[in-house]
Amino acid sequence: MMILIPLSRIYLGVHFPTDLVGGYLVGALLLTLYIPLLPRAETWLAQKGLRWQIGAALGGPTLMLACNPGHNRYGLAIAAVLMGCACGLVLERRWVHFSSGGPWWQRGLRFLLGMTVLGGLSAGLRLGLDGLEPEWLAGFVRYVCLGLWVAWGAPWVFVRLKLAAAH
Repeated sequence: MMILIPLSRIYLGVHFPTDLVGGYLVGALLLTLYIPLLPRAETWLAQKGLRWQIGAALGGPTLMLACNPGHNRYGLAIAAVLMGCACGLVLERRWVHFSSGGPWWQRGLRFLLGMTVLGGLSAGLRLGLDGLEPEWLAGFVRYVCLGLWVAWGAPWVFVRLKLAAAH
């Protein structure tokens, strides 16, 4: 997918081949830095308290927003989902301890339940926040909530319903 999706962007005429080469090089550089630094960064952050962890979860997406001064709706949506997922991951690791294993039928039920609630939550938040101003803030709140569901709410529900084990 990492190869085919960028190639489809050339086919669709929305990027040049040089864009892909640049993207591949930046991605390779980030991956090369990420792999050795992740264990150290994770250990360091795990030793910090909940405030530090939530601060880091909010800080990265906030930095993304600072680099998106025009409030581009896609940039806002990505930052909001990232913020919700990052905060949800901190909360999940602290209190839920979700394990993704289990038999195929449990995984299937989790997928169906998680996607059903995600769709309902998305539609409900869209209706509930419709017409609120500023529009970008309503969208931001919606996407933060969706990210929280994915990373914290769904795992919590799955463990409570015995569709997943806690490790």
